[in-house]
Amino acid sequence: MPDSGIQISDKVLHWGYFSIGGALMTFFALSLSNLRKLNPSVFIGLLLLGMAVGAIDEVHQCWNLNRSGKDFGDFLADTIGTLSGIVVAQKVWLLLSQTFYCKA
Repeated sequence: MPDSGIQISDKVLHWGYFSIGGALMTFFALSLSNLRKLNPSVFIGLLLLGMAVGAIDEVHQCWNLNRSGKDFGDFLADTIGTLSGIVVAQKVWLLLSQTFYCKA
């Protein structure tokens, strides 16, 4: 990332990246179903998928120069980001479905 002079915590970047990923996975899952809200098993599945990607990313960073891997703080930020992305996307989906829902 180019140096803009603004210091942003690595954890904030992890959270942001994974919250976008969690939201995109949620929108995808909801678009495939007729539901307005995720059922608990899909919610947990999406969270576990985000956590798995975060864990793989942390292990993968061990083999890259200039990257530190196995950082539990990064993994925690990934998990919280995924969770917040799922929750926010679900709220947005519900709001949009109430706004644009019409019976044929």
